[in-house]
Amino acid sequence: MKLKCLLAGTLAICLGINSNVVVFAKKSEYVKDLQHKIDKALESDPSYEELIEIRDDYDELLKSEQEQIKNYDKIEEMFTVSEEVVAGVFAANALKERLKNPSSLKILSAGYSSSYDEIDKEYGIKDVMGAVVKLDYTATNDMGGEVEDTYYCWQYVPVEEDGKWTCKYNDIFWSLLPGEAMGNLAGSDEKSQAQEMAEEQYNDYEIIELEPEQIMDNIDMDITVLKNE
Repeated sequence: MKLKCLLAGTLAICLGINSNVVVFAKKSEYVKDLQHKIDKALESDPSYEELIEIRDDYDELLKSEQEQIKNYDKIEEMFTVSEEVVAGVFAANALKERLKNPSSLKILSAGYSSSYDEIDKEYGIKDVMGAVVKLDYTATNDMGGEVEDTYYCWQYVPVEEDGKWTCKYNDIFWSLLPGEAMGNLAGSDEKSQAQEMAEEQYNDYEIIELEPEQIMDNIDMDITVLKNE
């Protein structure tokens, strides 16, 4: 009987060891798979969705496994936001303030257009007209039905100073917002003057496509909104 118990105990220990070996082998495969994704991303132009997948996979690894990963710091650098993305985040938050159910917002596509180019910045020319962000989106109304629409947000080009971003509505756009709000309260389906002017401004300049995933991933970023006089 003692011999049987001893053998059973030995078998249990062996199974435990083998089980740990299997788990360790699986984790090693996770490291290999993630390293392959990182190497591929650094050799190409990955989408923001692919970067999020890499980040999530990295966060799921044990610390000892993370230490085996090479060049993850270069992936982290790809998460740095540009002024175009900040403008997109500002626009998305402005849109959420106008929705019946802000949490239901889903951005289908996004674009950025600006009259303020690198030459203007180099010579210190004042940003007079600014930039417009276009958001194609879906959201639910107060009846629970899903609606699909387009929103334009006309603003000045975001400014970064000491790692902090500031944004501000274009003054012309801001002056027209009360009329837009009144139209919304009256249930008007017609495009407001603010939206018409913003759309016209948007189409006047080169359009840069923005990734919806990147906008929503940074939706809670700290942006100081300057007041319009």
